Amino acid sequence: MNHGISAVIDPQGRIVSSLGLLQEGVLVAEITRSEHLSFYTRHGNTLPWLWAALSVLAALTTLVRNAKAS
Repeated sequence: MNHGISAVIDPQGRIVSSLGLLQEGVLVAEITRSEHLSFYTRHGNTLPWLWAALSVLAALTTLVRNAKAS
């Protein structure tokens, strides 16, 4: 038995169909594929890798500056 809330939500974030808390039932809804591609779908892990590389570069720059100051 499901004790949570179940819902079908469309790509725009609207609730199409739902069952409330402790309600028993079955949800039947047509699910369509969205034509919109998300940022992650388009670019993948590019942004996290870029941030990681910039962080390493900033850390190395700080280490070099501190080594020269000593």
